[in-house]
Amino acid sequence: MHIIGSFISTGITRLALKRYAGFSDSKSVNIALSFSFSLGLAKEIHDSRQERNIFSYKDISANLLGSLLAYLVVK
Repeated sequence: MHIIGSFISTGITRLALKRYAGFSDSKSVNIALSFSFSLGLAKEIHDSRQERNIFSYKDISANLLGSLLAYLVVK
């Protein structure tokens, strides 16, 4: 789920910034990757504050993989 969620959030953000907001490709990639990573990080921080839950480096890794795949696939 983390890979798919990050792939979608990175890909949609990149396309929207490039096509509709007129950002350059490099700027749209940087913002999309930062946005997606921030979402995943915020979720893990939130999870870690819940009773019987932890910050998951495995989930963060999956988020990064999903974002990387979107970077390679979505143009």
